[in-house]
Amino acid sequence: MLLALPAGITSAAEDVAPRSALSQEMQTHAAQTRTARLAIIDGNLQLATQAGTALLARIPAWTLPGSARTLEPALIVPARALAEATTLEAAALALGDIGVACGSCHAAQGSALELKTPAPPPVTEGFSEQMQRVHWASERMWQGLILPSEEAIAESVSVLDTLPAAGFHPEWMTALPAAAVETDGNVHQLAALITTRRGWAYGSMLAACASCHTNLPGSPARP
Repeated sequence: MLLALPAGITSAAEDVAPRSALSQEMQTHAAQTRTARLAIIDGNLQLATQAGTALLARIPAWTLPGSARTLEPALIVPARALAEATTLEAAALALGDIGVACGSCHAAQGSALELKTPAPPPVTEGFSEQMQRVHWASERMWQGLILPSEEAIAESVSVLDTLPAAGFHPEWMTALPAAAVETDGNVHQLAALITTRRGWAYGSMLAACASCHTNLPGSPARP
């Protein structure tokens, strides 16, 4: 895996307290979406589409409450798009729409998900610390989509706003392809759109992460 989770950040699957068969199914869903998210960030399209295929296969088996069944198409469409994605960008955008669909269903059902807020990101400066803040913001923004939670989304944007507006990459990155050193400049623009174009903005942020990481072979970003 390209990026290890910072201390204190746990998966949604670990955070949701099991209460019923439906809750267990939702935990499986959370695990599949998490696999897809980390695979996209790592630039692993094959693993991301496999997670999408697994998610798509389970949707008809869900024992959702009656009114929630009308929301299934909103999830089936992006799940299929993730399963059939041929680029990391397409997979990332599909995952953003999946997050919005999850949040819409939870809101319609009045679901009270119990997700732990990730441990605070580091405030010290440095490339590693800045990357940890980006990762924290991505995790918190995903929680904001699926809960859904305006507070979580605002917290995510607030952390992203602490990053330099100009490129925050270290000097060793200047010799890398332009695609690797320009994506960080898009973070602030995408964060500003998360309140109005949520699925697209979140997916675009993941795609930007993937673009940068896949252009950094042998860099200190890889363990």
